[in-house]
Amino acid sequence: MELQKLRYFYKVACLEHVTKAAEDLNIAQPALTQAIKSLEEELDVPLLVKRGRNIALTEYGVYLKNKLEVILPQIDAIAPSSPC
Repeated sequence: MELQKLRYFYKVACLEHVTKAAEDLNIAQPALTQAIKSLEEELDVPLLVKRGRNIALTEYGVYLKNKLEVILPQIDAIAPSSPC
């Protein structure tokens, strides 16, 4: 599981909009959609559902978003103390 895919999912989950998330992340919307689809396949659960032009989080999506709210800031706070 790639950290970048988790970051992409988290942005989409926060905004509940793929196009706006892609703009914020400075990536193409199809690339973002593919990354989320790949993450769903890797986890073997649906994270998002379409609601017309919008998206909504599934119960799995809500769970992952809540976990990432805690984990991502902790990962971002890690600073290497010395090069290996």
